Amino acid sequence: MEDLVAWINSPNTFELSPPIRAGIAMWQLLTIHPYMDGNGRTARMIATYLLRRGGFGLKSLFVLENFYDRNLNEYYKALQMGLSHNYYFGRHNADITQWLEYFLNGLAEVYTQAASIVQEKNSELLKVEPELIRKLDIEQRQVLRELVFKQEMLTITELVILLRKSEKTIREKVKRWIQDGFLEPKDPDAQRIRTVILTQWYDELAGDIRKEPERFAYLLGKNES
Repeated sequence: MEDLVAWINSPNTFELSPPIRAGIAMWQLLTIHPYMDGNGRTARMIATYLLRRGGFGLKSLFVLENFYDRNLNEYYKALQMGLSHNYYFGRHNADITQWLEYFLNGLAEVYTQAASIVQEKNSELLKVEPELIRKLDIEQRQVLRELVFKQEMLTITELVILLRKSEKTIREKVKRWIQDGFLEPKDPDAQRIRTVILTQWYDELAGDIRKEPERFAYLLGKNES
């Protein structure tokens, strides 16, 4: 187990793609089998953690347990690979290509299903989503959310912190958003933009959202875990 933990945290290990890293870690823990009970749950939890850490997290859309429960025989067959149960009788230095192929094919299936769910939900939202919101990208939606429920105006510095971008990048975005009719300077006569507010159209929309927040829960992040 000490060697496994050291391998997971090794800089060389991080050169592997996250799915490969997660698959190897899962197989190794199950092979070592350090606990009397709960090895499978622990291994799948670690694999899920490594996937999320590597940018492959899908929150509630992605549950390893569900995939393996569909066909436990195939799962155990891929884990065993015809090897002895004794760790030092071939399992300590085994070629785990067969397991990794099974693990990666499972991920591909789950991620394909997740993509279908996202596309379906997105289509449902677009049917009822106001045109003004539909035009906004992810960062604009963050800004809108901030201006709807937290404050009436945003300074350039606050935008830098909110979007985690440089001031130069923020000023370029603000300039484009003003041209698009999303934001406008609080002081239109100022030589340099320091504070922005929503344009009239988006300000009216913000009022509607405040009246029916549940309708726009997806936009406001209330359904995020």
